[in-house]
Amino acid sequence: MTSRAVEDAVDDFFTRYLAAVGGAAISEDDPDEPTPCALGAPDDDGMIRWRPARQSSVCALDVLTDALGARPHADAVAWLTRWWALPIEARLGDVHLCLDTSASAGGSARQVARAAGYARAHAGRGGAPTIPLAVGLLGGVFALRNDTGEVVFERSGRPARSLGCGLGAWLDALAPLAL
Repeated sequence: MTSRAVEDAVDDFFTRYLAAVGGAAISEDDPDEPTPCALGAPDDDGMIRWRPARQSSVCALDVLTDALGARPHADAVAWLTRWWALPIEARLGDVHLCLDTSASAGGSARQVARAAGYARAHAGRGGAPTIPLAVGLLGGVFALRNDTGEVVFERSGRPARSLGCGLGAWLDALAPLAL
Protein backbone atom coordinates (compact mmCIF):
# COMPACT_ATOMS: atom_id res chain seq x y z
CA MET A 1 0.00 0.00 0.00
CA THR A 2 1.20 3.51 -0.78
CA SER A 3 2.14 5.48 2.28
CA ARG A 4 0.09 8.58 2.95
CA ALA A 5 3.32 10.58 2.71
CA VAL A 6 3.76 9.69 -0.99
CA GLU A 7 0.14 10.50 -1.82
CA ASP A 8 0.60 13.80 0.05
CA ALA A 9 3.80 14.52 -1.91
CA VAL A 10 1.96 13.89 -5.21
CA ASP A 11 -0.88 16.20 -4.13
CA ASP A 12 1.57 18.82 -2.81
CA PHE A 13 3.47 18.82 -6.12
CA PHE A 14 0.28 19.63 -8.05
CA THR A 15 -0.62 22.31 -5.47
CA ARG A 16 2.82 23.89 -5.98
CA TYR A 17 2.36 23.67 -9.76
CA LEU A 18 -0.95 25.56 -9.51
CA ALA A 19 0.71 28.23 -7.38
CA ALA A 20 3.53 28.55 -9.94
CA VAL A 21 1.12 29.11 -12.83
CA GLY A 22 -1.24 31.34 -10.87
CA GLY A 23 -4.12 28.86 -10.72
CA ALA A 24 -4.37 27.83 -14.38
CA ALA A 25 -1.99 26.99 -17.20
CA ILE A 26 -2.45 27.49 -20.94
CA SER A 27 -1.96 24.78 -23.54
CA GLU A 28 -2.97 23.94 -27.08
CA ASP A 29 -6.33 22.17 -27.22
CA ASP A 30 -6.51 18.66 -28.66
CA PRO A 31 -10.05 18.35 -30.03
CA ASP A 32 -9.54 14.60 -30.52
CA GLU A 33 -8.96 14.10 -26.81
CA PRO A 34 -11.20 16.09 -24.49
CA THR A 35 -9.68 16.50 -21.04
CA PRO A 36 -11.33 17.04 -17.66
CA CYS A 37 -8.44 19.45 -17.01
CA ALA A 38 -9.91 22.08 -19.39
CA LEU A 39 -11.48 25.13 -17.76
CA GLY A 40 -13.69 25.98 -20.71
CA ALA A 41 -13.75 26.04 -24.46
CA PRO A 42 -10.65 26.81 -26.52
CA ASP A 43 -10.04 30.42 -27.46
CA ASP A 44 -9.85 31.67 -31.06
CA ASP A 45 -6.21 30.54 -31.25
CA GLY A 46 -7.08 26.97 -30.16
CA MET A 47 -5.64 27.39 -26.66
CA ILE A 48 -7.29 26.26 -23.43
CA ARG A 49 -6.84 27.26 -19.84
CA TRP A 50 -6.41 24.17 -17.71
CA ARG A 51 -5.51 22.88 -14.31
CA PRO A 52 -4.68 19.40 -13.03
CA ALA A 53 -7.73 17.33 -12.09
CA ARG A 54 -8.01 14.38 -9.72
CA GLN A 55 -8.64 11.19 -11.65
CA SER A 56 -12.28 10.18 -11.43
CA SER A 57 -11.54 6.56 -12.30
CA VAL A 58 -8.36 4.60 -11.78
CA CYS A 59 -6.75 3.33 -14.96
CA ALA A 60 -6.06 -0.36 -15.37
CA LEU A 61 -2.45 -1.32 -14.70
CA ASP A 62 -2.61 -4.92 -15.98
CA VAL A 63 -0.37 -4.27 -19.00
CA LEU A 64 2.27 -2.71 -16.73
CA THR A 65 2.01 -5.58 -14.24
CA ASP A 66 2.56 -8.04 -17.09
CA ALA A 67 5.56 -6.09 -18.40
CA LEU A 68 7.16 -5.86 -14.97
CA GLY A 69 6.41 -9.45 -14.03
CA ALA A 70 5.25 -8.04 -10.69
CA ARG A 71 2.79 -5.53 -9.31
CA PRO A 72 3.83 -1.93 -9.90
CA HIS A 73 5.42 -0.31 -6.85
CA ALA A 74 2.81 1.46 -4.71
CA ASP A 75 4.54 4.82 -5.32
CA ALA A 76 4.24 4.31 -9.09
CA VAL A 77 0.56 3.49 -8.66
CA ALA A 78 0.09 6.76 -6.75
CA TRP A 79 1.82 8.70 -9.56
CA LEU A 80 -0.05 6.99 -12.42
CA THR A 81 -3.54 6.96 -10.91
CA ARG A 82 -3.98 10.12 -8.81
CA TRP A 83 -4.03 13.16 -11.16
CA TRP A 84 -4.63 14.05 -14.79
CA ALA A 85 -2.59 16.93 -16.20
CA LEU A 86 -1.35 18.28 -19.49
CA PRO A 87 2.44 18.46 -19.90
CA ILE A 88 4.16 19.85 -16.82
CA GLU A 89 7.73 21.09 -16.78
CA ALA A 90 9.87 21.46 -13.68
CA ARG A 91 13.46 21.92 -12.56
CA LEU A 92 15.55 19.67 -10.40
CA GLY A 93 18.49 21.90 -9.56
CA ASP A 94 19.67 23.09 -12.97
CA VAL A 95 18.06 20.19 -14.86
CA HIS A 96 14.94 21.10 -16.86
CA LEU A 97 12.53 18.19 -17.22
CA CYS A 98 9.07 17.31 -18.52
CA LEU A 99 6.99 15.05 -16.31
CA ASP A 100 5.20 12.05 -17.79
CA THR A 101 1.53 12.88 -17.24
CA SER A 102 -1.78 12.12 -18.92
CA ALA A 103 -4.79 14.38 -19.40
CA SER A 104 -7.70 11.92 -19.64
CA ALA A 105 -8.75 8.32 -19.11
CA GLY A 106 -7.60 7.46 -22.65
CA GLY A 107 -4.34 9.29 -22.03
CA SER A 108 -3.83 7.30 -18.81
CA ALA A 109 -4.19 4.04 -20.73
CA ARG A 110 -1.56 5.23 -23.23
CA GLN A 111 0.74 6.43 -20.42
CA VAL A 112 0.56 3.00 -18.76
CA ALA A 113 1.18 1.29 -22.13
CA ARG A 114 4.27 3.52 -22.68
CA ALA A 115 5.50 2.66 -19.17
CA ALA A 116 5.00 -1.05 -19.95
CA GLY A 117 6.97 -0.71 -23.20
CA TYR A 118 9.75 1.11 -21.36
CA ALA A 119 9.85 -1.60 -18.67
CA ARG A 120 10.01 -4.35 -21.32
CA ALA A 121 12.82 -2.61 -23.20
CA HIS A 122 14.72 -2.02 -19.98
CA ALA A 123 14.35 -5.65 -18.92
CA GLY A 124 15.59 -6.72 -22.36
CA ARG A 125 18.84 -4.87 -21.63
CA GLY A 126 19.20 -6.66 -18.28
CA GLY A 127 18.47 -3.66 -16.08
CA ALA A 128 16.31 -3.44 -12.98
CA PRO A 129 12.68 -2.83 -13.92
CA THR A 130 11.87 0.90 -13.93
CA ILE A 131 8.83 3.06 -14.61
CA PRO A 132 9.44 6.43 -16.30
CA LEU A 133 8.49 9.58 -14.38
CA ALA A 134 10.03 12.37 -16.47
CA VAL A 135 12.37 13.12 -19.35
CA GLY A 136 15.28 15.50 -19.00
CA LEU A 137 15.02 18.07 -21.80
CA LEU A 138 18.75 17.60 -22.49
CA GLY A 139 18.41 13.80 -22.39
CA GLY A 140 17.95 11.02 -19.91
CA VAL A 141 14.96 9.61 -18.07
CA PHE A 142 14.02 9.94 -14.41
CA ALA A 143 12.43 6.65 -13.42
CA LEU A 144 11.20 4.73 -10.39
CA ARG A 145 12.81 1.36 -9.71
CA ASN A 146 9.91 -1.02 -9.30
CA ASP A 147 11.77 -3.32 -6.90
CA THR A 148 12.95 -0.64 -4.44
CA GLY A 149 10.86 2.49 -5.06
CA GLU A 150 14.05 4.50 -5.53
CA VAL A 151 14.22 7.26 -8.16
CA VAL A 152 17.06 6.84 -10.66
CA PHE A 153 18.41 8.79 -13.63
CA GLU A 154 18.96 6.70 -16.74
CA ARG A 155 20.83 7.46 -19.95
CA SER A 156 21.12 5.10 -22.87
CA GLY A 157 24.26 2.98 -22.67
CA ARG A 158 25.14 4.06 -19.13
CA PRO A 159 24.35 2.50 -15.74
CA ALA A 160 21.39 4.02 -13.89
CA ARG A 161 22.40 6.60 -11.28
CA SER A 162 20.52 6.53 -7.99
CA LEU A 163 19.23 9.87 -6.78
CA GLY A 164 19.16 8.47 -3.24
CA CYS A 165 15.49 9.11 -2.65
CA GLY A 166 12.01 7.81 -3.26
CA LEU A 167 9.19 9.43 -5.21
CA GLY A 168 7.97 11.65 -2.35
CA ALA A 169 11.36 13.27 -1.73
CA TRP A 170 12.00 13.59 -5.49
CA LEU A 171 8.69 15.39 -6.02
CA ASP A 172 9.43 17.65 -3.05
CA ALA A 173 12.76 18.61 -4.68
CA LEU A 174 11.14 19.60 -7.99
CA ALA A 175 10.43 23.26 -8.73
CA PRO A 176 7.39 23.44 -11.03
CA LEU A 177 7.77 25.85 -13.95
CA ALA A 178 5.10 28.19 -15.26
CA LEU A 179 5.56 28.32 -19.02
